[in-house]
Amino acid sequence: MFWTSLTLLSYNNKLKIFRSKVDWGHSFQELITLWEKKGLCEVVETKEQCSWAEELGGVLLYEHDGLSSLPVDWDIALFANEVYNGSNTSPWIYWPKYPKKMADSINEFGIYNFDQRNISSIFLGKVQNTTQLEKRTSKNWNESVEVFSMPIELNGKSEYKTPYEDYLSQIRNSKFGLCLSGCSLKSSREIELMASGTVPIFTENVDNKYFEPLRENYHYFYAEHPQQVEDIINSCSKEQWREMSAHCVDWYFRNASIEGSFETTEYVIQELRKEKNGS
Repeated sequence: MFWTSLTLLSYNNKLKIFRSKVDWGHSFQELITLWEKKGLCEVVETKEQCSWAEELGGVLLYEHDGLSSLPVDWDIALFANEVYNGSNTSPWIYWPKYPKKMADSINEFGIYNFDQRNISSIFLGKVQNTTQLEKRTSKNWNESVEVFSMPIELNGKSEYKTPYEDYLSQIRNSKFGLCLSGCSLKSSREIELMASGTVPIFTENVDNKYFEPLRENYHYFYAEHPQQVEDIINSCSKEQWREMSAHCVDWYFRNASIEGSFETTEYVIQELRKEKNGS
């Protein structure tokens, strides 16, 4: 895409990230740390509920899933999940749950080709609340994919029984990955599938609105019901799968890899600045 040629700020004038104080250290919080370790930005720890770029109150980097944590005001705002419908705002990026482990997995194993994958289709997840229960059990999705694991642990706080590295191994060995909506519009699952070259099959309410939008039948398929999942898999040729898998991996490196996510973030900020200033 056009922003891959973006000239980054010089290391003597690094983008300053004001990191929020939240209860988790993975996802965007980990990505900030990785940006800093790569020398791409300077990180300032805060007690804010949200993260900012450039200055506090300046560029809102909204990592939260819903809009309940929105600050009162901002100059411009980037939204990772649900997008606030207002001026000076834009869809943004999303990330793997553990960005470094995702990057390490690709570096170690590469991207498997079609014939190296011994699982036709997969869904690995769980149900922790009534919202997920309603969305994920209204149809018999378990009948539509080869490997399906979705333990129901309502109001549970337990960790996934499958270690993250094993989870990545399973999706790396799968040709297609089912995406079911949960509590929010987006999930790390979509990013992890695309990073692995596993072609996603979106279902109702799975969001594709990113700064670089995902395109149906180019990055992902869409299924209304379980039977359609089987039809999609059976009708997708090896050549079509190869093309879509490559599109997914390319999108990941542009938008959700460690360096790509930073470059895209800077680009979105610059584009919003131009739009706001009328230039």
